[in-house]
Amino acid sequence: LNKYNNIGGFIYKGSPMTFSSIEDSIMYMGSLLTRLYIRDGLYTVEAIHSRYSPVGATNDPSNLNANWVKNVYRYLAMAGVAV
Repeated sequence: LNKYNNIGGFIYKGSPMTFSSIEDSIMYMGSLLTRLYIRDGLYTVEAIHSRYSPVGATNDPSNLNANWVKNVYRYLAMAGVAV
């Protein structure tokens, strides 16, 4: 989604959201994380997982959510983020 400057792959009404810059996309992601998780005390990958993609969710018949935490840490490491 590079042409959209959309680093989070955000979708609105079925289409990728477009940002004027990568920085704007990062700011949007930060505000979203704050509103949906941080304000409720969910600060860690594991805590966010409990709400965002819980294991056993009815909309996850293939149990892919079981791999979510591991995959997030893998992508963070690839991005050079120390967690």
